[in-house]
Amino acid sequence: MNTAANWFIQNKLQRAQSAFTTAMSRMRRARNLRELMQGRNVHVESFVHCLVRSEESRADRLREELATTMVEAHLKEIETLPLDQRQAKIGEFMRRDWCFLRGNEPRLYRRIEVESARLTRDLPRPPLP
Repeated sequence: MNTAANWFIQNKLQRAQSAFTTAMSRMRRARNLRELMQGRNVHVESFVHCLVRSEESRADRLREELATTMVEAHLKEIETLPLDQRQAKIGEFMRRDWCFLRGNEPRLYRRIEVESARLTRDLPRPPLP
């Protein structure tokens, strides 16, 4: 490969890695699930995409971990409320934050639906396996 092509690919690779580093920093600073899901949007050139797969998977794992942490905090907050206020708080979280998980994190969204139904019926939380 000639030096110009090599330099071009190296430059694009460094830009892609920098973009993922910036995206992961944005995700760590996110205050809500909307910011978290939007922080992951990174454009990578198609010919460099296969070279930055590890960066992409690290960003996906970070997004999943942070989303789970945020959702756990929401559910604990709902659990502390009296039964008559829980449904309103669940609706507020659903409109404000949880709707952004529907397409990006479907398993976590389904878990939220199950936990929300359990909390509105005031059932005890099952033990984790």
